[in-house]
Amino acid sequence: MVLDGARPRMTGELKTSEIIVDWFLPAGGGSPGAADKARPSAGNGGQPARPAPARQRWSNDPLDFSALRGIDAEISLTAPSISYTDLKVDQPKVAVSLANGILDLSELSGRAYGGAFNMNGQLAANEVPSLRYGLTIDGADAAQFTGAAGQQGRGVMSVLDLLFPVSSVRLAAGILSAKIDVAAQGRSERELIGALTGNGSVTFNNAVAEGVDVCRISNQLGNLNGLEGFLGLVLSAQGGTTRIANYAGRFDIAKGVANLPRQRITADCATIDFAGDVDLPRWLVDIQAKALFPEHPKFPGVIVEEKGQLDAPNTRLVNSNEVQQYIIGRSAESVLRKLVPGVDQPRAPAPQDSTGSQPAPAPQPADQFRGLLKDLLRNR
Repeated sequence: MVLDGARPRMTGELKTSEIIVDWFLPAGGGSPGAADKARPSAGNGGQPARPAPARQRWSNDPLDFSALRGIDAEISLTAPSISYTDLKVDQPKVAVSLANGILDLSELSGRAYGGAFNMNGQLAANEVPSLRYGLTIDGADAAQFTGAAGQQGRGVMSVLDLLFPVSSVRLAAGILSAKIDVAAQGRSERELIGALTGNGSVTFNNAVAEGVDVCRISNQLGNLNGLEGFLGLVLSAQGGTTRIANYAGRFDIAKGVANLPRQRITADCATIDFAGDVDLPRWLVDIQAKALFPEHPKFPGVIVEEKGQLDAPNTRLVNSNEVQQYIIGRSAESVLRKLVPGVDQPRAPAPQDSTGSQPAPAPQPADQFRGLLKDLLRNR
């Protein structure tokens, strides 16, 4: 410790036991974990609290970092592990400096979720405080990584929710790498979030998604035999797993709004294209995904929209009418084949009449099906 300068200066190399950062945060401060968010409230019948409105989510209280101007420091640290909310880094190496009110984390490296981890950042106690944050992780276990990112707390990793919005589908296996770089400035939490800029990317290989089996859906699309086939299609969309060979996704952030440009997940039996926006200041999501099945080129695909509060969006099937028409047409074909054998056999072209006019187009299976029903009812 040096005391004869403009301000005290401290240097040192520290070796400690496990560090749990949350223990040093004030009660109710820091980033709440999933358990805190889901804790029942006495005034809500013991049910988990509803998501907070956007206006309550980000504080307008002034941020005070003036203490950073009272001392300079340069410290390196090693420990068995460091934990903060949803992040745990094993065998970390930490290098931190503080000078003229600027706290610079030049290195926080180690192992996290089975992969190599490196984070750096800076916090400047200017008249308008500013910060930047960068994270790189390589070769992590995808299930562990996205499981931590998907917690409801606003921890270090939860920015990756931008690429994995609220959904019943999650990664159950695979190797994942990610990179995030963001920066902001503001006098309050709300101003910081509203000024957030940057970008991020994530890739994974040999992954398994849990919660949906797209091959089962694809197989059922080829077996739409009347009502039983339709019910089978509905049930096939529930549960199961899907293998994903590889995926590379990215997002860009400007003024706190993350834009996901159109990108594709290539899975066994299907491709999923999605795009949209995540508005962090207003805590809103608007993302649309379309699943296509290569073995069924005439099927219009399934277009799903997630829109609303980021942690509780409304989900709807956008093209339900098109899907229904396809199912009715395929079911009609199946019923006609049973009631009128040979109905789906190709017919010889009808000769033109003496006037040279073209014959009427052949009726479609769905129209034939409706006509058959009318005849049956008429002859009762």
